[in-house]
Amino acid sequence: MFLLPRVFKLSLVVSVACCSSSRLECGYGETFLTGTYPAFGAPKVPAEFSLSCSVLDPSWGAKGDGVTDDTKSIQRAINECCGRCESQTLFEVVLPAKKLFLSGALNLSSRMTLRVDGGLLGSTDPNLYPVIPALEGYGTCRDTGYPTAHAYGRHQALLSGWNLSDTFITGTGFIDGQGLVPNPRLGNSSWASRMRDNALDFGRPRLWEPMYSRNVAVVGVGIRNQAFWGLHPYACNGVYVADVNVTAPRDEGIPNDDGIDPDSTANVLVERCFVSVGDNSVAIKSGMDRAGRAFGQPSCNHVYRHSTFASETFAIGSEMSGGVFNITVNNCSFGGSESDFAGVHLKSTRGRGGAIHDIVVSQSTFHCETSHNMPMPISASLYYGGAHPPPTNASATPHMHAVSFVDVVVHLPVPHPRIRERTVPHPRTQGVSFQFIGLAESLLSDFRFDNVSILGSANNGWQCSYTDGFVFTAVTPMPSQSSGCL
Repeated sequence: MFLLPRVFKLSLVVSVACCSSSRLECGYGETFLTGTYPAFGAPKVPAEFSLSCSVLDPSWGAKGDGVTDDTKSIQRAINECCGRCESQTLFEVVLPAKKLFLSGALNLSSRMTLRVDGGLLGSTDPNLYPVIPALEGYGTCRDTGYPTAHAYGRHQALLSGWNLSDTFITGTGFIDGQGLVPNPRLGNSSWASRMRDNALDFGRPRLWEPMYSRNVAVVGVGIRNQAFWGLHPYACNGVYVADVNVTAPRDEGIPNDDGIDPDSTANVLVERCFVSVGDNSVAIKSGMDRAGRAFGQPSCNHVYRHSTFASETFAIGSEMSGGVFNITVNNCSFGGSESDFAGVHLKSTRGRGGAIHDIVVSQSTFHCETSHNMPMPISASLYYGGAHPPPTNASATPHMHAVSFVDVVVHLPVPHPRIRERTVPHPRTQGVSFQFIGLAESLLSDFRFDNVSILGSANNGWQCSYTDGFVFTAVTPMPSQSSGCL
């Protein structure tokens, strides 16, 4: 048995010093539904700084050998570099090229840029990630594999901060969460294996998690092998993610290794990114069930453009109790080489409440032609999870409406030997290719499909249940009369 991680106390102080949190700004307008970025503009990564601090400076003492624990040295560089700056001036902390820095949880500061030109390796030691409270919009930890008594705590992210403003991560290097790397002190177990073996002490750390913050960005760096969700801005306003590759094993060797998960966050631009992970490439969230409705912070005003979401699903939900709206996906590619479950999936279930609406996917391509299973590239469901909860009260009933797919090409597989040779059909091979499932008390409504081309002979058709007002214009081939969609 390893020692319990230290309870989170003093390390929060640096992060909260510079600004206070505020309610999100979710202006409503057509500008978000046309593929153009809204007028407020993306956070701009500064090019000049009043002070630049290398963590290799003897004042901080980092080794950068990939073996020494550099957590305290890097944190000291952040704290003291910030302290040397005058109020409202910008500074940077540099992890130089050709060096590997091993670290536990770090608290970022306002007005700082963390420039990662070398490699930042997330420690495999849980004791280097303080235990902090579960997120307000969830009430309990979203991970699994830990004791029930620890449901209200979780490990702090590798890179995080509270009430930040103008905080950026950039550089030519990479950040590796080491989610699969074994720890000899813990029986050669990894974050991933302990989760599977129900041997976690607390929920796993995200990789980047600014909270209640304004104007934050990740630009240029590589993100690898996150121990849990990768980029998870929470209750933030103004988020920019650009020119970032997020990669983890596609076989979900690291469970729940989502790529980009904006959560109860407004005004987001993601562009020129590549994501290939084992779980959701993107999962837009806004809290869950009663806690999410009470927190009441939606995810809104997002643009995702000029990006490839290779593996797996680009999802909205199922944690969407605070609402998700004004989301534009433009000129993106989904799937690719042997990607089985890529696509756009909107999902919720009874008990969530909230609404998903005003979603546009345009000028985009779905590449499912090399899938070894029969894929479902586009779907929406208010019956997510396979369970059958009974109808609930109005506030806990989810809704979904005003969703459009415009100028879209879907490449489905041509049946190939690996499918035909199955002795036991894969569950997905017997399903439909496009599925839309509402509830008797909450119909999916106002879905529009305009200029959608479906290519490939392995097309299992459409299914619509509890839907209303679905419109198909220039869709080839059209859904059949028996699909329930017309």
